[in-house]
Amino acid sequence: MEKGRVQRAMINKSILDDLDRLGFGADVDAFESYIESLQEAASLGKAMVTDTMYDYYIRILKELKPDSQLLYRNWEMEEYELDDHDELLNKYGMVSINTIQNMEDLNKFKAAIRDRSLTMTGTVKLNGHAIRAVYSYGKLVSGSTRGRYKKGRDITRHLKIVLPNYVKQWSDIRLLEVRGEMLVSLETFNSIRHILKTPLSSVTSLIRDSASEDEIKMLSCVCYKVITDDDWGVINQWDELSALEECGFEIPERLRVSDINYFNLDSKIEDFLNHFESLYDNGKLIYDTDGIVVAVDDKDIFYELGKDGNSYLGNFALKMGRVWESNIYNSSIIRVEFVHGKTYITPKAIIKPVITVTGSTVDTVPLYNIGVMEKLGLTPGNEIYFKFGGETGVTLVQPDGSPVSSLG
Repeated sequence: MEKGRVQRAMINKSILDDLDRLGFGADVDAFESYIESLQEAASLGKAMVTDTMYDYYIRILKELKPDSQLLYRNWEMEEYELDDHDELLNKYGMVSINTIQNMEDLNKFKAAIRDRSLTMTGTVKLNGHAIRAVYSYGKLVSGSTRGRYKKGRDITRHLKIVLPNYVKQWSDIRLLEVRGEMLVSLETFNSIRHILKTPLSSVTSLIRDSASEDEIKMLSCVCYKVITDDDWGVINQWDELSALEECGFEIPERLRVSDINYFNLDSKIEDFLNHFESLYDNGKLIYDTDGIVVAVDDKDIFYELGKDGNSYLGNFALKMGRVWESNIYNSSIIRVEFVHGKTYITPKAIIKPVITVTGSTVDTVPLYNIGVMEKLGLTPGNEIYFKFGGETGVTLVQPDGSPVSSLG
């Protein structure tokens, strides 16, 4: 049997079908190399796919190659053991969120809510770096970036510059964790875009250990969740956001919708889309966004609905509608350049610039390798097709929108 090819009789057929549908045929080595590229991109703060998709790929790799070293690598290059301030992180890990790209993706949620009538809160999904800040008796004592298995890099110094250092309302709470997103505003990004390519890469640069105080002050931290084992009188998400705001934290744009049930869910989702698309159109979203997070307001019901894999059923990210769906674009290739990575030299197409529905300009499309270039005829003067959508960035696709395998 050729190295890297799956021995079909030994593997679950559905896993093989998944691998084939993703465009890798039976070549596990190519699939493993693709996951390695995802890990390296994420370690640089340039995630190529959502957490949900990454977890899906990892599940497939576990079935196909359970001894793969990639299954034991950290999501971030830097990840640290937990300490005394990480008690809540150890108990309530930072989980993924399900991505909804069409109404059919909501079927599991519909089945879970059954005959309930719900109130749900929607917030913009901010495209930055996930953070956690730990408060003990009201004092900010530590904080870190997101880690996949343990915790990410310590950024306590950064958080003490951009967040309240003391919160009087929490003075009786032994341990409390605030979670949010480290960002740069679009206005700030426009002032440094000649140096840094995207808002997300700007955050990556500004939260480095060596960043100066003036650089850190260019950051913003928008917070959306509080975790504590102490009773602090908040029983729903809307009030939690209001409490955070009263304590001096910046919170995301939000909308509350009531009387949601199995039968009217689709129309209520349209209400969320229409509201936030209007904010986008009117320039009221001051940060880079890549969707809308909708969550069951009542915390007890939220947890009662349970989980779907590593994600709670009670909240999801809408990546659909006029602004946040992953659209397919095409352009012509001007030239091809080669980029030196840690392991490989990879090509990228320099294309005639395309302005996406979100107003972003795309002028480069990453290519897998020379084999892909030859197979699809991706040479100067020819057409190229790609998807663009928030944190997934720019992804090479076939003219019909189907994924492109890294095989030549």
